[in-house]
Amino acid sequence: MVEASRDEDDVVRRYDAVRVAMHTALGTILHGFGYHLDAPHFGYSYTIRPARHDFPTAGQELS
Repeated sequence: MVEASRDEDDVVRRYDAVRVAMHTALGTILHGFGYHLDAPHFGYSYTIRPARHDFPTAGQELS
């Protein structure tokens, strides 16, 4: 799009706005479940580290 000088087209701006909104929403949901997101080193993708929960195993009671 940049090479074609179309980076300011409405469809490109909407795509970027939706992409940012979806990344924010997904990040918020994952963070709510205890996952950790690391900022991208390059590009747009994030690194997601698993949550560290102490779930009861068989025979243990919930506290």
